[in-house]
Amino acid sequence: MLDTIPVYRVRIQACIAQNEFTASLDIAFRVLQRLGIDVAALEDPSHLHAVMHETQTALAGKSLQELMDLPEMTDPSQLAAVHLLSHLISPSNIAAQQVFCMIVCKMVQLSIAGGYNPFAAYAYVMYGQLLCRRTHDIAAGVQFGNLALKLLERAPAMHMTPKVVVMVSVYILPWQEALTTTLQPLLESYHLGLEHGDFECVRIAAFMYCMHHYFLGTELTTVEREMATYRQAISQLQPGPTQAYLEIWHQAVLNLLGHATAPWRLAGAVCDEATLLPRLLEVQHFNAVLHLHTATMILCYLWEENGLALAHAGRAGQLIERARTIGLCVGYGCNGRGRRGRPRHVWGGRFAAWRHV
Repeated sequence: MLDTIPVYRVRIQACIAQNEFTASLDIAFRVLQRLGIDVAALEDPSHLHAVMHETQTALAGKSLQELMDLPEMTDPSQLAAVHLLSHLISPSNIAAQQVFCMIVCKMVQLSIAGGYNPFAAYAYVMYGQLLCRRTHDIAAGVQFGNLALKLLERAPAMHMTPKVVVMVSVYILPWQEALTTTLQPLLESYHLGLEHGDFECVRIAAFMYCMHHYFLGTELTTVEREMATYRQAISQLQPGPTQAYLEIWHQAVLNLLGHATAPWRLAGAVCDEATLLPRLLEVQHFNAVLHLHTATMILCYLWEENGLALAHAGRAGQLIERARTIGLCVGYGCNGRGRRGRPRHVWGGRFAAWRHV
């Protein structure tokens, strides 16, 4: 059985590249069952509360130093299982949020029971973002993010380093630090991901590097130039589900720069919502759909298309529980007032207040 695991990992990655997220989960769950993992609990969203409680119980009374000092995992079946689960973070985060949460918890449970492994840092950083996002326990989430970084120091796993650093920079650091502190780590992770062939990490790092510049109020011409550069670069890589995010927001920035006849609509050289939205819905890429509605909502608001803005806000609201997007910040309370044909804001301070979705 263990000899066939690499073949299944390739099949899973192929499904993800083709946006067949549910199929990738189905393949992995069949393999995990044969490795002794109770996949019935992972497949049933109603088990989420119980799985999270089991994880809290497993962590109870253990200091972060104790978690750092755990002996190495030696059971080959456990190692294969946690490796396989690490490949399911991306597709489950896109297509099945509650399953995603349970996969993260199962990785943490295996790392506690079986010991330190090359994927433990990834498990802990994703658990940290769950604490920040679902339970709003920011302090604990930051601690697990720091634990993940320290585990990389214990036994450097270069293929996991860019993935962990990106997750810390996107999901944990912004809760307590200025976004400016994330730019260099994201840029370094982009290049390190290229070196190690982690193209999904490369796409996320590139997208969030551009988006953090966007929300920091960087000059729009600079943001557009960065987006064009990185969009061109990642288009040369194997296709992946996060590619749509950069296309959506690049078109939004082009609209803001005046490169659209109807600037409140995502329709231009990079992206056309009329063709993109049906395709995203067909593959159940709800994260990208939420990005699309959020970007369009902001454009509609800025050009005083209030009815359309409310409609897109309503659609985005319906998706929030189904799609937890990568580092999406929604701005409210733009400065200034404008007239039709001109956005009602003073762009120097892009948005006055933020809310993490």
